[in-house]
Amino acid sequence: MNLTATSLLILLCSSADAQTFLNGNFETTSGAACDYNLPNATFTSKMSNCYGYGAGNEIDIMSNCAPYCTSAQSGTHYVAVANSSGSTPDAFTMQLSAPLISGASYTISFWDHGDNSLVYQPTPIQIGVSTTNGATGTIVYTGPTPAYGLWKKRTFTFVAPNNGQYISVSATTLRWTQIDNFVMTAILPIQLISFSGEAKNDKVMLNWNTASELNNAYFTIGRSDDGTSFIPIITEKGAGVSTQSLSYLAYDLHPLQGKNFYRLSQTDYNGTTIVFQTIEVTMGNPPVKIPTLFPNPTSGVVHIENIDPSLACSITVSNLLGQEVEKLNEIPEAVLDLRSLRRGIYLLRIQQEGQCWCDYLVKE
Repeated sequence: MNLTATSLLILLCSSADAQTFLNGNFETTSGAACDYNLPNATFTSKMSNCYGYGAGNEIDIMSNCAPYCTSAQSGTHYVAVANSSGSTPDAFTMQLSAPLISGASYTISFWDHGDNSLVYQPTPIQIGVSTTNGATGTIVYTGPTPAYGLWKKRTFTFVAPNNGQYISVSATTLRWTQIDNFVMTAILPIQLISFSGEAKNDKVMLNWNTASELNNAYFTIGRSDDGTSFIPIITEKGAGVSTQSLSYLAYDLHPLQGKNFYRLSQTDYNGTTIVFQTIEVTMGNPPVKIPTLFPNPTSGVVHIENIDPSLACSITVSNLLGQEVEKLNEIPEAVLDLRSLRRGIYLLRIQQEGQCWCDYLVKE
């Protein structure tokens, strides 16, 4: 048997940035430092990819605005909401690079800050998901009261209630809170631990393991001879929803000789497909079949298995003196009729494509 195999183990990340804020750090703006109490239309015209809609109508674009705040959390600019005049709270939406996938999980992180002056009590921030620019949509988070004079990072995970492309930010009371540096991260429906392949005789064994699954309909394994163009060869049903580690096993029963590239992908219930990385398994020459004969001892008729009918073959039967007593050059059924031979021990030799195999045969 001449078989070589390459087995690669790939550890994959469990999350990827699928949607991002177009201006979540508020740096794309024409607002000056300490641009206070801006009407919604003015704020919208100055702050790229943001849309003011709150009834407070007094959003602030800020930059190193002492004594209220000494600097932004990152970069130069940040935004403040609440309407310090004490009427209706401010609100605005921020645009994402692509709509969310309804039912998928996401994480948002941002920073909030209560003003340094102690004049205005900070207000908790409320965040929603909306399909419409300039609308609150469905609330997915209400934060704690920010700290005076201190930037604090807030992080929360939510399931998208719709295919909204706008994240709304609004004040919950009539006081003043500063915010900065919004980041969106999509959580993949599959947390894949590993994907590996190994040659086993004339097959390839493929293994993969998941830490958790969310709305997972099925897996697909594609095979390629160049690592570029893949043909689906295996489909395996997913677990749907699982919070425990699961292991999967599948076989490629007809791998290519030489390099085989395998790519694992996953499809969830809404038809969204995620493609993971590719592994490579190398197959050597196929295993040599070893002929077997039965019955042995025999009363006369002998059957021979594991002879490749596509290859030239010859079978020679000799006595223990080395004298040839039977020879076959064409073996349509690999059956020897030795009933005419005397009782004794014979040497059977099979030659096929340069391979030679010998065994002793007993004639009763």
